[in-house]
Amino acid sequence: MTAPGDYEFSFKQDDLERSYRVHIPLDYDPSVSYPVLFGFHGGFGNAEQFARSTHLSELADQRGFIAVYGQGTSWGVLQAPVWNAGDCCGRAVDSDKNVDDVGYAREVIEEIKKKYHVDSSRIYMTGMSNGGMLVQRLACEASDLFSGAATVSGTIGISTCRPARQMPIFIMHGTNDENVPYEGGRGSKAVNGSSHIPVEQEFADWAARNACTGAVSTSPVVHAGSDGKSVDRLSNAHCAEPVVLYRVNNGVHEWPGGMAKANALERPTPTSAIDTSKTIVDFFGL
Repeated sequence: MTAPGDYEFSFKQDDLERSYRVHIPLDYDPSVSYPVLFGFHGGFGNAEQFARSTHLSELADQRGFIAVYGQGTSWGVLQAPVWNAGDCCGRAVDSDKNVDDVGYAREVIEEIKKKYHVDSSRIYMTGMSNGGMLVQRLACEASDLFSGAATVSGTIGISTCRPARQMPIFIMHGTNDENVPYEGGRGSKAVNGSSHIPVEQEFADWAARNACTGAVSTSPVVHAGSDGKSVDRLSNAHCAEPVVLYRVNNGVHEWPGGMAKANALERPTPTSAIDTSKTIVDFFGL
């Protein structure tokens, strides 16, 4: 299954049937080691939706990397796919379920390594909302596996984070996000009664983990357009590994530059102020 295109795979994890999607880029050469970008959908989303709405497969074709899309587990009356990111989301975090999504990510990567020629030193991850929260957990608990993390509209949901190694960290968040408030606290669509830390506190925490020093610099990336949204990039002067925050001023719960009506819990029409997917791929050097 090395021809370019999309593939679906499944495996048993404990008593759960788990699945994931893989996109093999155009001009794939099995003799070449390829970097991997692992994407995690938001709550109520799914692997196919995340691939379609972020356009990461198109970027994979252009840049030459393997795109992997995780699939959360569905619980409860709504059967809405979610991830266990710590204190969010859905029944995946309940004590009677406590889905091992860290173990799931590890198993998927191991399968990918067996199926394709992967550069193990260049495995990156990104996620939206609940998927972004899982990315943060993986950065804490699976830093031996991943080489960089990018989260959009999702804050950390575990109380202790002691990564085994430092890695590049990318954060993007809208200042008017009602689901995961930029200033912290409980959102208007809170799940599990979860409360979120302030995004700039999270940025500072990752800067401390990556031994950043010097004053934080803020530079405009995008000036306000027709929808009134602008973007600032916050970064530290010196870090063992870079930590950046893209602050979407007046931004809401959305994947900027993504497809409209992608997920019921996300902005129906995301801002086009910045192309999130391209910005993340550039950040990782893909």
